[in-house]
Amino acid sequence: GVMGAHFLLFPGARIKCLLLFFFVSLPAAVVILPWIVIQILNLISPGSSHIAFIAHVTGFFVGMFLARRFRSKWILKSMDINW
Repeated sequence: GVMGAHFLLFPGARIKCLLLFFFVSLPAAVVILPWIVIQILNLISPGSSHIAFIAHVTGFFVGMFLARRFRSKWILKSMDINW
């Protein structure tokens, strides 16, 4: 769910990833979209249990749904925080 919410709320954010022996900073979409595509492909492919893939795909989309549903409340609430 966190990845889905992050993808929806911060699509332009950059994520540091370890690529071979180097850290690279990539846009969230470049990291998250291939991950969810792989999860969906594993879910629909024949084979053993798909429980983990069902959980990942469902969690991703539930996170997106909840982020969209509560986005304005979170933004307004975060403006009230005094750091």
